[in-house]
Amino acid sequence: MLVPEATAVAEEYLAGVQSDLAAFGGVDVGRIEPLRKSKDFAIAAFDAVAVLLARPYHAGELDYETADWIANAIDTDMLELMIQLQPGASTIDTPQAWQEVYDAFDAGEFDHFGRSEDPVAEFTNPEIEAFLARIDAQDRSPR
Repeated sequence: MLVPEATAVAEEYLAGVQSDLAAFGGVDVGRIEPLRKSKDFAIAAFDAVAVLLARPYHAGELDYETADWIANAIDTDMLELMIQLQPGASTIDTPQAWQEVYDAFDAGEFDHFGRSEDPVAEFTNPEIEAFLARIDAQDRSPR
């Protein structure tokens, strides 16, 4: 379930990351600041980013290379922030929806040891479709 305040911050963050990448190939280090409210807020925001990235990719509004590039940049931010927000933790809590979307894009990056001629079509696309179907089903379920 998406948290409205986290979703608003996630929308601004994603737009900023896309703008930074397009302008100079990297992400402004201050871009992550609004997500620092708490571990739980950061998890909610990154999970919202997952949906915000998956939807336009699935709709054909973002090509795979661009979406994967964005996912890689965001994942670096996510991991660094989650470590900072959980100092001394023996295990680091991370956003599960984000991880699922990141893993889907990651799966399209290689041929799976010669088992796939089109890993994007075989792995990324069905994983993103399944992710969005689950998110949509959760949004429709009674609370």
